[in-house]
Amino acid sequence: MNKSVHWLTSGSLLFMCCTRLAVAQMLWPLDANSAPQLQSATEEMRERLLDPLERQLVVAQSGLTFRMLSHGFDEYAGIDHAIIDELAKLQTEQHLAQLDRTHGVATDPPPATNLERADQESAALARIAKFLGTRTFELYLDFGSTWTEREQLQAMEKRLPLADRLTPRQRQQLVALLAEDITGARALRESFAAHAALRRQAARNSSAAVSLDTTAATRLQQLEEIQVAEQALRLERQFEGALLARANTLLTDVQSTALAKFRAAERAWREQHTLQQRSRAGLAPLEDIAALLEFAGWPPKLLGEVNLELTTTLDRHARFVVQRRVANGSPVAFTAPDGLSFEATPWLFPDGSAQVYLVCYEHGPAIKRRILSSMSSLTQDKSFQALMRGRRTYSLQLKAQARAAT
Repeated sequence: MNKSVHWLTSGSLLFMCCTRLAVAQMLWPLDANSAPQLQSATEEMRERLLDPLERQLVVAQSGLTFRMLSHGFDEYAGIDHAIIDELAKLQTEQHLAQLDRTHGVATDPPPATNLERADQESAALARIAKFLGTRTFELYLDFGSTWTEREQLQAMEKRLPLADRLTPRQRQQLVALLAEDITGARALRESFAAHAALRRQAARNSSAAVSLDTTAATRLQQLEEIQVAEQALRLERQFEGALLARANTLLTDVQSTALAKFRAAERAWREQHTLQQRSRAGLAPLEDIAALLEFAGWPPKLLGEVNLELTTTLDRHARFVVQRRVANGSPVAFTAPDGLSFEATPWLFPDGSAQVYLVCYEHGPAIKRRILSSMSSLTQDKSFQALMRGRRTYSLQLKAQARAAT
């Protein structure tokens, strides 16, 4: 299954269709920059929804998509497969109602604001949570946010005799252990994601304090991607013993041996892949990437400290203000209501302009799930708005100020 598809939770697929573009692209891949094609596809979808036979086809396609998204969840959660079929029916019903509202087929209009949309989506998610039960619903959210970890376990299980396959409880525990990021490799990759967002912003805006053309941004991303992959491998080698020791408390001897062999083989493959990446980038095996990045002025050297003030409003009521003094270009973490936590990385440039990379996590019983990652330019009194989808849909409004600390 395509990884980008498998990553989506039912909620994110169901409600990404709040925009007309997403509705059109769900069944027909379109050029997002082509307004005539988009309008044509929107009208075509409306006609399909109004035609009884075509509507049945839309229902069938939606049901198939939701079953694909839930593939393997029954085995992961230890539930009957019939529950997956019933869940897909519920999701399809909700999805069709959303399509009807979006295309003017239903009498009630689509939500006009983020708050209305969040309320509508949260009500639908509450129905799913009620159907699955609290524990299984949390597992379903974990399932949707951990495709990387689950793919590793699925590949490892192929090495095991049938009698030694993992139990649902072992799968859940191992996925939570891998998602815990003992080695720090995931955190390293997330810092790369922040830099990638900054590069995209700088390449789009020639007047930005850090300005890059597309070619330079692509080359820098290529170099830093290799650097991050190599650093992640070093971290994994360093902490592998601790991870396997924790895993061994959950597994039989046969399972532990299979896990160790699988991770060693996977690491060897990635080491070879990294060497191939170096070769394609025109780099010698031991050439110092950090020196090349420094020569290119990347990442930008941001001196001093920043007084960062974040005014955050969740939904209609949960408003809180965070004021921190932080090293320029370094992340700051803070907690929020409803079991959420944020990380904000401010970049304050010499001309006074600023950008922030914001990440939000929803804390489940076993796994910390990422529900937002976004780059935003900071200007006084400018609000950043977003919908964050987890066990419910959160409406986020953020105002940020970043000034040089004196």
